Amino acid sequence: TTIPSSKTLDEIKDKIASRVAELNLVEKRGVVGKVESVSDTQVIINTLADKKRFINVDEFTKFSSSDNDSYGISDIKKGVIISALGLYNKESERLLARFISEISIPLFLHGVISEKDDEDFIITLSTEEGTEYIVDIERITKTLAFEDGDLKTWGFSKINTLENALIIGFADPKEKGRITASK
Repeated sequence: TTIPSSKTLDEIKDKIASRVAELNLVEKRGVVGKVESVSDTQVIINTLADKKRFINVDEFTKFSSSDNDSYGISDIKKGVIISALGLYNKESERLLARFISEISIPLFLHGVISEKDDEDFIITLSTEEGTEYIVDIERITKTLAFEDGDLKTWGFSKINTLENALIIGFADPKEKGRITASK
């Protein structure tokens, strides 16, 4: 066997060093945010931390939505909330998406129960800002009360007006200001 020249060894070292540097620029990452714009190859979102992120899409990107089995890039609309997982390039600050999903983020509301409808299992929550929300209490809603320093299982019948409440739930897409409570 022949021993490579010093020049050849230096070239190999440089190639390895550049490849290692290139690999260090990429990491697996996920982002969540509201869509600002969409094209065939890119989605721009505004994250929950109010940062603009560019998400690149290619033929390997998979899409999903709980409402649509054939969900794809053309189904993503401005204003929807998506999550994206993929390879983040630290230098270009772009994410090459491998998975994009349309998601819904629960609302966290704090206020006072101003009204209660025992027949329809609905309460009205008034927030400190003066906004009123109609809150549907469903069978799946987990109702708890903070009593004697501990959380205890509670029921709709024990809910009273003029009590403070923390509601975790999802906005009704058909009616603004209406929430279906999960907790």
